[in-house]
Amino acid sequence: MTFVPTDISDEASAAGCAREAKEQFGKIDILVNNAALCYDIDNTDNSYQYLQKVFSVNLHGAWMMSRAVAPHMVEQRWGRIINQSSSAAYMYLTMPAPEFEGLGAFTCSQTKWGIVGLTRFLASQLGQYNVTVNSIAPGVTVTEATKKIVPEDMIGMITMMSAMRKTLEPEDLAAVAVFFASEDANLITGQVLCVDGGMCMPA
Repeated sequence: MTFVPTDISDEASAAGCAREAKEQFGKIDILVNNAALCYDIDNTDNSYQYLQKVFSVNLHGAWMMSRAVAPHMVEQRWGRIINQSSSAAYMYLTMPAPEFEGLGAFTCSQTKWGIVGLTRFLASQLGQYNVTVNSIAPGVTVTEATKKIVPEDMIGMITMMSAMRKTLEPEDLAAVAVFFASEDANLITGQVLCVDGGMCMPA
């Protein structure tokens, strides 16, 4: 196992990560775009500058890493790209406010909806080279990041909004990623799978 510190919002850093992986392992089979600004995200900052910062990591970073590994996957005519979206991409309700204080940036939701589109565009281009691109849209998952930005009682309330009334653990998402990376998913591409206990059920 090799760890390569990488800033996925930086083109040279993303390319360096892919290059190091190729040198260490001889090929690149699977990319999981899981990095995002989440742990320290500021949902109260609706400035354009902050929106750009989050986009540079959550969405453009996923594109940057995909671009870095795509030539290797195309050359070997096999690859799996798995993007991490979020159920936030499908949740449009906002808390009522007594006064209009300006248009919200919907920072997390915007970037995660962008991942849905990116997944389909990448799948369309790379499918002819036997490279699949799919996305996981998890609900609220019990991680340290979630505990920091979502109050415990809110986690419980969101859980009760789902059909199965269950919270998600990281292992629930890992199993889906393994499936997308497996031979069982050979002909599945451009798809977004919501793993949230039935909170979001997009058509």
